[in-house]
Amino acid sequence: GAHVVIITGSGPAFCAGMDLKEFFAALRDKPDEYDRITRIATEWRGRTLRYYPKPTIAAINGFCFGGAFAIVEGCDFAIAAEEATFGLSEINFGGFPGGAVSKALANLFRPRDALFYGLTGRPFNGKRAAEIGFVNYAVPLSGLAADVRAVASEIAKKNAEGLRATKEGYRHSLDM
Repeated sequence: GAHVVIITGSGPAFCAGMDLKEFFAALRDKPDEYDRITRIATEWRGRTLRYYPKPTIAAINGFCFGGAFAIVEGCDFAIAAEEATFGLSEINFGGFPGGAVSKALANLFRPRDALFYGLTGRPFNGKRAAEIGFVNYAVPLSGLAADVRAVASEIAKKNAEGLRATKEGYRHSLDM
C-alpha cells in the first residue's frame, strides 16, 4: 500500500473550495441537504484527512480558495508553487470563511494574517503563503511535482510505526 499520500490538483487549480452560489444560495431553502453536504465535507477534511494514519502532503499547484484551506490544514504539511493563488473570497460575496475554514485559519495563521486575508478577501501567492506559515515552503511550479515526490520518497523510507506514532502524538497533544 501507499506509504505517503500526496493531494494535488489538476490543471490550474489545487481546489477552488465550495461553489458558494450553489452551496449557499441553492440550498438556502433545503436545510436537510445543506446539513448533509456540510457533514460530508467536514468529515473527510476535518477527521478522515487529519487523522489518516500515514503522512499526507498537500502539493498546491494552483488556485487554492476557501474550503481548500481546510484541505491544506488537514494535511500534515504543505508545499506550494510560488505561482499558486490563495484566497478567502467569501467576504467579497457577503459571506465569511466559516466552519472548517475558520478552524484552518485559527490553527495555521497568525491572528493578524487570518483577519487581514479573511476581512479583505485579497489573494496571495505561494511565496506569501510560506512567509505567513500557511505552507511549509514554496518552489517554482515547474519543480513542484519533483520536489514533493522527493520529500514523499524520503518519508516513505522511515519506519511506518514511527511515522504513525509521530502523527498521533502531535495531534493528540493539541487536545491536552
